[in-house]
Amino acid sequence: MAYKAEIDDGDGLALTNAAEPTDVSEPSLEAHDAYLLHLPRLEPAETPPYQNRADLVASFGGQLSRIETVIDTAPAESVFAVLSQTELLPYLTKSLDTVNFQRSIAVRLDEPDGTGSGLDDEFLSLSIFTKGYDALSISKVRTAYRYCPACEKTTKDYGGKKHLYDSFGTLQRDVWKHPDICLPTQEPFCEELIERVRDTLSSGRHDALLAVDRRVFSDITPTTVEPIPAFGELTPTSESPDRIAVGEDTLHNGDALDLLSKTPDDAVDLVFLDPPYNIGKEYDGYDDERGVDEYYQWCEEWLQEVVRVLRPGGVAVVLNLPESIHHHYRYLGQELELTNWICWDSMSRPPAGNIMPTNYPVLVFSNGEPSTLNYRSLELRDESELLAPSSEFEYETIYPLDDRYCKRKSCRNQRTERGVIDRKELTTLWTDVFRLKHNSKREDHPTMLPPKLVRRLVWLFTEPGDTVLDPFNGVGTTTLTAAQLGRHYTGFELSEKYLEIARRKHDQLDSGLDPFDKQSESISPPSSDTTEYKVPKRELQLEVKRIAERLNHVPDKEEVDELGRYSIQYYEEYFDGWADATKAARTTGMSEERDDDSDSQSTLYNYTE
Repeated sequence: MAYKAEIDDGDGLALTNAAEPTDVSEPSLEAHDAYLLHLPRLEPAETPPYQNRADLVASFGGQLSRIETVIDTAPAESVFAVLSQTELLPYLTKSLDTVNFQRSIAVRLDEPDGTGSGLDDEFLSLSIFTKGYDALSISKVRTAYRYCPACEKTTKDYGGKKHLYDSFGTLQRDVWKHPDICLPTQEPFCEELIERVRDTLSSGRHDALLAVDRRVFSDITPTTVEPIPAFGELTPTSESPDRIAVGEDTLHNGDALDLLSKTPDDAVDLVFLDPPYNIGKEYDGYDDERGVDEYYQWCEEWLQEVVRVLRPGGVAVVLNLPESIHHHYRYLGQELELTNWICWDSMSRPPAGNIMPTNYPVLVFSNGEPSTLNYRSLELRDESELLAPSSEFEYETIYPLDDRYCKRKSCRNQRTERGVIDRKELTTLWTDVFRLKHNSKREDHPTMLPPKLVRRLVWLFTEPGDTVLDPFNGVGTTTLTAAQLGRHYTGFELSEKYLEIARRKHDQLDSGLDPFDKQSESISPPSSDTTEYKVPKRELQLEVKRIAERLNHVPDKEEVDELGRYSIQYYEEYFDGWADATKAARTTGMSEERDDDSDSQSTLYNYTE
């Protein structure tokens, strides 16, 4: 079983699969309060981004109108899950202004789908909206551990934290990538998807789910012809007479907007955009808490400049949180063409409402047809080259580890000795790039990106000698990566502190060191936990678990103080609150070894939550 839903008795949704137009009549819609809608796929000529409102209405207006029909007819409190091409998301979230956008789940396809340009798509999007309430309510669903076919251990090495995990699997993410439950590319609206959506929405808040396939969806009578509100237009800009020469391997201190205005027209092959996200991060010299309208106005100002400075065939790579990405997509789409919408499966924030938010969007827009895509299919490479690549750097950058396999060094060495090719084709679903969690590889910057992510993007969409510009260069990850790959670079940075770190890291690179290697000097590392633990934290957590088994409930601080073998002072000093100290007592613990006894894999202590 690929996943397990923890659903209380009586909370499971009744299911109706709409097979005929009569199944989506007004009485039928009113009899349900949860809906799964499959939007018909657009023809290539109709696909977004749209350059104006008229094109948007002509190609996508009918589908939006039909969704509005369902929303208008649905009960006062309802939930809607919409399966669609990801490129439609920005227009869904903008146009459906009577419901609350909650999140988008990337759902893996069983076969990548060719796009005609850029990388092949490997996921569709399942967008969830609520009507009549704000906080999404879903059941707790766990995705089963997967086991490496070479060593039979879990694909992730859990190290010394196995006691903190559930025996069956991990809390589901908003990237559904398990190979046993991915969607058939040709007919994605399948039984497996319907059942998982049903289980996920069975939290007790709703009663009945209506699943509407694309063929039936097209028979819903639209309520209006033009439901799409207008969106902001790009205002032509011109460069400042005070010019900056880009591509000369330089770093500049100053405001991004001011420096962009001094950048010549058509001067840059790739602009890398990872701006502040307006979520209250503690940057040096920048206020990351603006009003929403003020923030988007600021974004539009530098997005206009980006369009102007891009050469024909050049690309803009844009990162942000989903809500802001939707804004950037609609805005840039008026002038540029979408090359790829990439899903970076990255652990970014704590669990939110029984789901892990890991669906991190990366947009690649091009000024006309992209001039570069440095990717050669695995099928075009000799087996000997894959087993002993001449360029380990290129191999690790471009070809992801097949996520059926683990990353344990011993297992990887054995696979190589046995001639196992453990790589997969690069698509728009990136599951092999991980955030920097260890201070030995970080600088003192709140949102430093992993170099592997930047390296892959720069490698794919530029050639040696091309010019890379980063208006929000931070501690230099983009410009350092460009230099490593033989690209010219220009970086802008508002903070003198971050700029100085970047310059010193470039000095390391110039002296022959890898500035991202764990052995290289960290210029300004974040503060680390220097606590000297007299009793390991793991032992303290397991002690609480032993007490819980004895009492048949998770103990409070007074009970641990009375019954435990260790001073309560250790718990107060070592943990960030009592929930952290009792974490092992609230789960079963897991083993990295495969256990085919499904009962033992899913056993829960009767006191656990």
